[in-house]
Amino acid sequence: MNSPRSWISLVVALAIWQCGVLQADDPKPGSPQPPEEEAETPNVHRPATPAVPPDPEELQNRPVEGGKLRFNFHGQPWPAVIEWLADISHLSLDWQELPSGFVNLRTEREYTLDEARDLINRQLLDRGFTMLKDGEILSVVPIKKLDPSLVPWMKPEELAAAQPHDFVRVVFALETLSAEAAASELKSLLSPNGKLSPLKSTNRIEVMDAVINLRQIQKLLVEEQSAEGQDRQVREFKLKHVRATEVQQQLQKLLGLDKSSTTAAANDPATLVQQMTQLIQKNAGAAGANAGGRGGPPPVYLVADPRDNSILVNAPVEQMAVITQAVRMLDTPQEKSRSLLRDNIQTQVYPLIVADPETVLSMLKELGDLEPATKLQVDRKRRAIVVQASISDQLRIRLLLDKVDGKARSFRVLRLQKVPADYVASAIDLVMGGGDGTKRP
Repeated sequence: MNSPRSWISLVVALAIWQCGVLQADDPKPGSPQPPEEEAETPNVHRPATPAVPPDPEELQNRPVEGGKLRFNFHGQPWPAVIEWLADISHLSLDWQELPSGFVNLRTEREYTLDEARDLINRQLLDRGFTMLKDGEILSVVPIKKLDPSLVPWMKPEELAAAQPHDFVRVVFALETLSAEAAASELKSLLSPNGKLSPLKSTNRIEVMDAVINLRQIQKLLVEEQSAEGQDRQVREFKLKHVRATEVQQQLQKLLGLDKSSTTAAANDPATLVQQMTQLIQKNAGAAGANAGGRGGPPPVYLVADPRDNSILVNAPVEQMAVITQAVRMLDTPQEKSRSLLRDNIQTQVYPLIVADPETVLSMLKELGDLEPATKLQVDRKRRAIVVQASISDQLRIRLLLDKVDGKARSFRVLRLQKVPADYVASAIDLVMGGGDGTKRP
């Protein structure tokens, strides 16, 4: 292997192998060539200076009779155009910074001064600038450096008459929508120059943008809050720890409702159905009234059902979210230590000797301070009260019935020495409400 002949053979073999590899890599004549990767074409940028020098005569246009003018700009620098606009508007000009480049603007009809300012302001907005008119001063400022206090306020009803590209601030009052939800949904309608802030305490939103975008926001809000756009819901809330009537009163205070909300009779399911039918009819009437014009906030109706200790709510979606959160906070146990006695439900029948069952039933509901899950019913045939309640409520009811129905009476004979027995009996009977004073001896 170390001989000169062996080294020569090895070198020749390597040379032949290298030639074969190179020939394999070279494409054959006439064979298809692999496609070359196309380079990404860069964007074309506008030159800093116009191809043709601007014509100074374009800046000599002035309004004719009637206050209208026609103008065309080709390659005019921004300072010259802004100064021309302030001159023909008889306004003092104030600016510290203007867009780079030049202005190309061709018109085919005559424009008023306000319309001319709006056309130029549109191009300024596209470049991140805006034009503000305050009295006799015309200012041009970059929006990123703009002090919001300099932006003029405008009422929503004034947007229709304003120029489309005026940069203004508007506050929209919300009725059925929450400020946070509206702000989240409406941000997509803003331009890159716009800003939107929710005012949670007053449930309003403040928007700063061009008038043309504010009109779209106003239109969407009107549609969402109109009678046709309101999505109402009917939902039942079953309560575990508090009474339905108590929660109903708290919700009325929270929502600022009047006493038109109703409470269904405890043992009359037909009353509940009738009340819900009336509420739906009222709701339909209110929707028709709101459709004819802008009315107040949509009504909310509450029906308390003591039979199942539940509340039926008919309200818009946004109000339903508030009610759901309020019910969750109100329906909480007051004493956790009594959970064992509260959860052990039993059924007992309490026969009455003297008291009227209906009267006792009303008294227990009003004065018994019973738990929401407790159910009471009158058994007329057996002259009794049927109670389905926890152990703690059963004890409370038993003590009350012993006092009211006279089961705790004792028999005792009193000997009289100075007064006749029939006279004392008549007097006692009169005091207890069972006698007649005219028959007293």
